[in-house]
Amino acid sequence: MKRIAEEIDGQHSAYDINKSVVIVPLKDSRFQSVIVTIEKSEKFNNLEGVVFTSKVCEYSQDLNLKELLEENGRLCYSKFVLDEYYLKVEASTLVYSANDALLKEIVLEVGQVADDWENKLTGMDVN
Repeated sequence: MKRIAEEIDGQHSAYDINKSVVIVPLKDSRFQSVIVTIEKSEKFNNLEGVVFTSKVCEYSQDLNLKELLEENGRLCYSKFVLDEYYLKVEASTLVYSANDALLKEIVLEVGQVADDWENKLTGMDVN
């Protein structure tokens, strides 16, 4: 992920061997943090997968869930999820099928979508 962060003029920090953060630079001097985790789970049929996650905002009953579900249908890799009382953007792929080009596309989409919706829903740039 470090190489991909360099390619997009972003920043990379490793937490440990399975978890890191990529700071994705966006237009208008905005940035979005994308957490990248390698994990084995039932979701991946107990194979290793790469999960990309970025916070949008705290969950509120005021969120238009129908609009978010409709947006899910327009996205290529990403989807909206509710996790720990936060609305997040998430994408994943299996490790064995991933290559640098795919990982770069995914991290860029997750960062851009999360930032777009963070801005739309809160008017701020905090994540």
